[in-house]
Amino acid sequence: GDEMAKLFDWCPEAIASTREIADKVEDYFIVKRDENIIPIYSNEEMGCRTEQQYLSDLAWEGLRKRYSKITPEIEERMRYELGIIHDCGYDGYFLIVWDYVNAARKMGIPVGPGRGSGCGSIVAYSIGITDIDPLKFNLLFERFLNKERVTMPDFDVDFCYVRRQEVIDYCIKKYGKDNVSQIIAYSTMSAKAVVKDVARVMDVSYNDANAWVKDIPVGKVLLPQVLAQGAENYRADFKKLYDENAQAREVIDMAIKLEGMPRQTSMHAAGVVICREPIVNYCALSRNGPIVTTQFDKNMLEELGLLKMDFLGLKTLTDIDEAYKLIKADKGVDIDFDKLGYEDKKVFELIASGDCEAVFQLESGGMKRFMAQLQPENLEDVTAGISMFRPGPMQFIDMFVNGKRHPEKVVYDHPLLEDILKTTYGCIVYQEQVMQIAQKIAGFSFGGADIMRRAMSKKKKEILEIMRGVFLDGGVLEGDATQKMNIGAVANGVDRAVANHLFDQIMKFAEYAFNKSHAAAYTVLTYQTAYLKLYYPTHYIVAVVNNRITNADEVKHYMNYLRETGVKILPPDINHSKKLFSIENNDVRYGLMGIKNVGEQAIEGILAERELNGEFHDIKDLAERCAGQLNKRMLESLIKGGALDCFGKTRATLIASYERIMDTVSSEKRNKVLGQLSLFDELISDSQISYTESGEYPKRMQLAFEKEVLGMYISGHPLDDFIDDKNEFDFDTGMLYDETADEFGNSEMTVDESLNGKTVHFGCIVSSMEKKLTKKQQKFAVGKLEDKRGSIAFTMYSRAYDRFSALIESDAPLKVTGKIDLSDESEPKLVVETVELWQNAQQNVAPPQKKADGILYVLLQNALQKEQVTETLRLYEGATPCQAQIKINGVSKLVEFPQRVDASNPELMDRLCELLGRGSVKFVKK
Repeated sequence: GDEMAKLFDWCPEAIASTREIADKVEDYFIVKRDENIIPIYSNEEMGCRTEQQYLSDLAWEGLRKRYSKITPEIEERMRYELGIIHDCGYDGYFLIVWDYVNAARKMGIPVGPGRGSGCGSIVAYSIGITDIDPLKFNLLFERFLNKERVTMPDFDVDFCYVRRQEVIDYCIKKYGKDNVSQIIAYSTMSAKAVVKDVARVMDVSYNDANAWVKDIPVGKVLLPQVLAQGAENYRADFKKLYDENAQAREVIDMAIKLEGMPRQTSMHAAGVVICREPIVNYCALSRNGPIVTTQFDKNMLEELGLLKMDFLGLKTLTDIDEAYKLIKADKGVDIDFDKLGYEDKKVFELIASGDCEAVFQLESGGMKRFMAQLQPENLEDVTAGISMFRPGPMQFIDMFVNGKRHPEKVVYDHPLLEDILKTTYGCIVYQEQVMQIAQKIAGFSFGGADIMRRAMSKKKKEILEIMRGVFLDGGVLEGDATQKMNIGAVANGVDRAVANHLFDQIMKFAEYAFNKSHAAAYTVLTYQTAYLKLYYPTHYIVAVVNNRITNADEVKHYMNYLRETGVKILPPDINHSKKLFSIENNDVRYGLMGIKNVGEQAIEGILAERELNGEFHDIKDLAERCAGQLNKRMLESLIKGGALDCFGKTRATLIASYERIMDTVSSEKRNKVLGQLSLFDELISDSQISYTESGEYPKRMQLAFEKEVLGMYISGHPLDDFIDDKNEFDFDTGMLYDETADEFGNSEMTVDESLNGKTVHFGCIVSSMEKKLTKKQQKFAVGKLEDKRGSIAFTMYSRAYDRFSALIESDAPLKVTGKIDLSDESEPKLVVETVELWQNAQQNVAPPQKKADGILYVLLQNALQKEQVTETLRLYEGATPCQAQIKINGVSKLVEFPQRVDASNPELMDRLCELLGRGSVKFVKK
């Protein structure tokens, strides 16, 4: 207390107030663990049936729909599951999940086939919470729920990410707004972020702080590891900085103390709590803008026994659903995988070919290569492949591939294993297989086997050794609520050495083993996307693009892919385009919403007007009919993107005229409102609009405008006439990115790390650049290079810049060599080393020789200037010879350059004067 009083002697009332608040608060967080706070489920149809009775009725009714013949085995599994669900008190839980999944389907919201361990339940499958047959895939109910370990089961359900909120709103309506809440998430300070934060407080410049953290590896690293020699994440440069720079040392010491502390709160991506009573009786709430979340994170809530559901938004579901709609509208075909099944050989051929652009889970370069190596022939193969590749036990991949090619050579350590490991060619890939081995070899119950699986994933050595004893010789498992005796492998008739070896095997695999229920459910989506991609590639890719229409890079990526497969991309057109990308006779029409500065509401207004009163005839017609939606900036973007080409004027004419036409329209409107009808109004119905007629922009400029407003070139590409005819390039920007899936299965582009430090050679144009000065006043340049596949940032240090500035500042196509640098996590960079002009086959034809009308003389001081002039001359081909006066060993010599130039071009003279000084350049007429 005295310590506190000292600390706060400047503000003693702080202590008194805190005390007062503490006294007012009752013991708030003592939650009675045994009371059940899951809402009691009811609906009209249920009548006076109990939850148990209603669930059972729904399940048996659903079972008859799912299976044409109900075998005794199916019947037994159903009775067994319903029994355990009831004994654990989860009848209501199943009904709540069934209810909102069912409601979503009724609202036409796409729902995923399931994810996580819930797919192992035949009850869930019967009532339609999941869509994966657990018997066909050999999925275990105990991985989800068992008596030996009663913890909250966890159904994660994927919904279309656009409409996920509607499902949450449905729950709020059904259970009451005080009883449903989203969950908070705490973000903590990571190594890089905490150093930057502390540096900012200590007034370190932004650039310095950035330079300090660039060596810290990305991901979950701790600062002490980065400083500790011999540690995996040790970075010598960072240690040197710490040792030699006093200010940096102070910042890093402080950062180490703060690392891992919560930095800000946000909303958990998926979690929702549904409670029997107002949540505030159990847990404090917090307001984050308009959104109310709990103040406890999801782990705390589970401790309190609250029911937490995951409502996940999955883009892939939206992609599939959009594709269905496009295919139905264009081809009149209804796609239904319940009828189509999952056995189509051609779909597996597509997956094995590696052409997996936009196929769920298989887009990354590594995954494409692996599928080509694996050559999967059925869903089981794909499921196993994805499970191994993700967190996977890479050393087992070869074993798996060999086993698949030569199944007769697969060896099983014990005959009992063949049944369990046959589909994965003798490899343990899934957690479910770990459980089946424990059950068959050591006689564990499935619940006991699940306890073993959990211990293995936690990797605690001492617990695992005790477990080995039970596995071999029997006994009671630690953590088993039922205290059941297991007989153990030896008593079960398995040789001790074999059982021991098996336990080692399981230990090796177990840390990588994947949850098969989850993998199987997601593989179904992989198959569906591959099917759509195979039979309706354009429709499917357009659906994918429309889901990402505000992301210019993704739009460009997929449009380029379509182009490469021979699909025409039609430019936007105010009379034909829809809001989103659409399909027109097998080509793809650019959507108006993909244009910069064009808002969604404005587009909807314009399209409604077009629908009502027909196509637009010219700019004036458009401006008059859509005055409320259009502004000048938007009109300019429509012209630059080519959306008004249909009016029959050049883009240059429209750009020169549009402002005046819009002004005319608005002043006419004003006059009408003021009632100033002119005498001639009756005679002349329409004041003529006059255009400033102008020829079309040069191709290069037209393309630059398209790039500016569409994020891509539509009517061509600056590199169209340029071909790598000597096959000298070893890189294009399409190689930079792999597509991977995040933990929610949404695909995201990640950089291919293996390229770091590689020297590459490729053809490109400079799409943007700026000159900068170092502290020592040396010039260098930064900017973006672009080829037909995409773009990459570049830096060009002063040595290279002095030599090649003429080329890098020109708009000409270039061949560039440089080193790829991935150390800056914001984007990949290329450090440019050499640049040369990329001359094309067609261009090497000599220009018609104009008579040389003189000679261009330059005075050179050194070899660097000679190189710079050589590069500059190459940009301005013509007929005039150019000679240089150079001093060698004190003697002046005249040397002629191999290039002849166009001396009448003022740009050439400006460039040379800038390089050499005005007095050193002279043109002498003949």
